[in-house]
Amino acid sequence: MAKHFLENFIKKLDSTAQKGSHKGVIEIWYNNYGDCIEFQATQEAVVTDRVDDYLTIYRSAESDEPVGFKLKDVIALIKKTGCDTIAVQATMTGKKLVSVTALLLSAFRDLAPSINRMQGYTTALNVVPRPADTVSVPC
Repeated sequence: MAKHFLENFIKKLDSTAQKGSHKGVIEIWYNNYGDCIEFQATQEAVVTDRVDDYLTIYRSAESDEPVGFKLKDVIALIKKTGCDTIAVQATMTGKKLVSVTALLLSAFRDLAPSINRMQGYTTALNVVPRPADTVSVPC
């Protein structure tokens, strides 16, 4: 059987791998500069699967299990849907907490359905930790 091209890199990470997307904390976060929402449940080598213009799934390079995702063009999705439709709570900083699940469904609805897109969005929805289903974004 052929050796996986990331095998040596994965072995080095195994002893130092930390769970959580940022310093041991599992959270979904909004990247202002990239206008995207990112989530990765484990800090390990990942392989990305581009689903469509909006969604990319992160899969473990070792086990091929889904461990996170990136959702792009968040502000455009919010403008199409309406911030008040997906907002959960307003914050004092001019930002609102929005539902990541609602954003994923909005992105799915925006393009024609296909089997690949249905599988990708189902994977992303299953990866989202329910207690952390909101993210603060500018609206």
